[in-house]
Amino acid sequence: MCASPWCPTRPRPHEIYLVNVGDSRAYWITERHCQSLTVDNDVASREVRTGRSFYRSALQRSDAGSLTQALGTRSGDNMQVSVQRLVLDEDGLLLLCSDGLSDNGQVELAWADAVAPAMSGQIGLDQAAQTWVDLANERNGHDNVSVVVNRCRVSPEYPVLMAGEAIDEATASPAESLTAASEALQASLPTDVPEPVPSRRLGAVLRALVSILLILGLGGLLGFLAFRRFRGDGPPSLPPNGVQEGELQLPPPGQPSPGETAPGGSTDAPFSQPDAESGAEPGTEPEANRELLAPQGLERPAEGGDGAAEPGGAAVDPP
Repeated sequence: MCASPWCPTRPRPHEIYLVNVGDSRAYWITERHCQSLTVDNDVASREVRTGRSFYRSALQRSDAGSLTQALGTRSGDNMQVSVQRLVLDEDGLLLLCSDGLSDNGQVELAWADAVAPAMSGQIGLDQAAQTWVDLANERNGHDNVSVVVNRCRVSPEYPVLMAGEAIDEATASPAESLTAASEALQASLPTDVPEPVPSRRLGAVLRALVSILLILGLGGLLGFLAFRRFRGDGPPSLPPNGVQEGELQLPPPGQPSPGETAPGGSTDAPFSQPDAESGAEPGTEPEANRELLAPQGLERPAEGGDGAAEPGGAAVDPP
């Protein structure tokens, strides 16, 4: 039910802002075309915007012209107002009208005959608006009619931004713009603002992070040592006699190795050294050596005998 234009004078005089609610319309008309700038807030337009129906099909509904929102029908908090900006780049007429004129497409049918005299200056804007009202009463007499015509012209001069002096004059100082309530509110505000205290939360977080890292490092070191001990990776232990396993022990110098014959002795009897523990005399063998030689078929000669025993048990006299 409302379509209202607002034209800022400065710093953008070539722009028009339109605010629309209901089914009143705004048209931009030039010498070459006529364009509708607003969309009605009725059931037919809602069905088209939501993609439920085509506009010609939606007009066949019995409630096609019912308003979905308008001024005075609901609270302003629930109103969805349409706001748009129109940039003027050529001369034209801005027509605001109610549905008494826009119904049945009367503006689209008669704009060419009505705009030419107003654009050329042959008739004034009041007479142009009355022409639209007479047309609406003649063809759409079933509804009330409201018409507003605004002529817009593009200035031949290039728009220049405001100079520094004009800005200083247009801008009021803070002291001049304050009201009594604003001054009272400003006086009640504290002037001394305490300095912000640095937060201690960051330091506590850093200390906790360092402690966690130290605990994890100590735990990892202890786990590594325990793992090495479990795997037995420590230094190898030596045998009690000081000889490692697999190492060949050589006899002392001057002593024949095991299996060698004594110098000047018989080849049948291996050379033996006196055993300190058994107390055997040199030249005699312990009982253990005798037992080892017995299974091989060798017989040791009797003590004190001169002959050497041959294999098979026969004694042979020495030559």
